[in-house]
Amino acid sequence: MPMMYILAILFFTTSYLNYKWLFFTWYQKSHGFNEDVALYSLGFLKWALLFHLGMGMMMYTNKRLLTPDGYNPAQHYRPKGEEAGSFFRRRFDNSYNFLVAIIVFVVIFCYLFWKTIIKGILYILAVRKEKRKQL
Repeated sequence: MPMMYILAILFFTTSYLNYKWLFFTWYQKSHGFNEDVALYSLGFLKWALLFHLGMGMMMYTNKRLLTPDGYNPAQHYRPKGEEAGSFFRRRFDNSYNFLVAIIVFVVIFCYLFWKTIIKGILYILAVRKEKRKQL
């Protein structure tokens, strides 16, 4: 997470300096330096939230960080060549970790349901309303 702050500072600083250099070099108004930059950045927030939820789920379910009762040191290390199914089965074997996974998947499902079904229905209703206005 701290690396994201550093990368964001570098990106926005260099973008700002680049736009200033272009503005003063070409002596004209820059076309992209308006609300489009902020709106373009806001479009990435939903992907950042999804990434953050996924990483939070993996951190919360890591038993080396939050060691449950009855967990011995031999279980701390993953065997080499372990299959993905047994890895995730072992990671989500208690109810708290399973609940975290379910919450993440419910959030993803609700977002996909909103973007595909609900927005599609609202778009169709808006098109019908426009057609009625034209008649």
